[in-house]
Amino acid sequence: MRSPQCVAVDAQDNIYVTDSESGKIFVFDASGKYRHALGSLKGGEGFFKRPTGIAVDSAERKIYVSDTLRDKIYVLDMQGHVMQTIGKHGSGGGEFYYPTELHLDGGNLLVVDAMNFRVQWFGRSGNAEGMMGQIGDSPGQLFRPKGVAVDSEDHLYIVDGLSGMVQVFDREGRLLYFFGKRGVRLGEFQLPSGLFIDHDDRVFVVDSFNRRVQVFRYHGLAKAAQGGSR
Repeated sequence: MRSPQCVAVDAQDNIYVTDSESGKIFVFDASGKYRHALGSLKGGEGFFKRPTGIAVDSAERKIYVSDTLRDKIYVLDMQGHVMQTIGKHGSGGGEFYYPTELHLDGGNLLVVDAMNFRVQWFGRSGNAEGMMGQIGDSPGQLFRPKGVAVDSEDHLYIVDGLSGMVQVFDREGRLLYFFGKRGVRLGEFQLPSGLFIDHDDRVFVVDSFNRRVQVFRYHGLAKAAQGGSR
């Protein structure tokens, strides 16, 4: 791989890695053994211009990939054939300006629409269903959204690389609370670039410039979190 970006795992624990420079998706088994690449063309180059976010729906046997430079989401079958595309360049609903991270949440596909400074969500058929976010560097606003996840109470967590915060919203777009700030101490971030929430509501934040992953826990109602599902 030349420039690996994002990782997803299917129901058989196969690992899918997007490589933004080669334009391909590399697939490994659970032990890390290379299996094959998706998106390889005859000349050896990759089909995608800049693949970044990836999500695997094992039940529907679909792979979602954001192609950041094409401002599209590609829907693939498990063999890598294009079944559908979602979106185009623009700022309206269902349009993108540098889509990056993807996250499957129940019946929705969440998309970090980075340069539109928002998160959009779509039904599995590709229809736009909602969006949240506006440009700014204050709580409740986004400037460098980097990742999105969902906890057991259906709250949306969005990590912002510029402010060094994780902001938590309800589905109506209301800010519930936030945590973190720029710094090097415990609970502080330098260019946070991603997050993941597991079944126990543990929140893993990639604190990239501090070269670490920080782990938090949301203490909500006692039910399984959706963020760790496949």
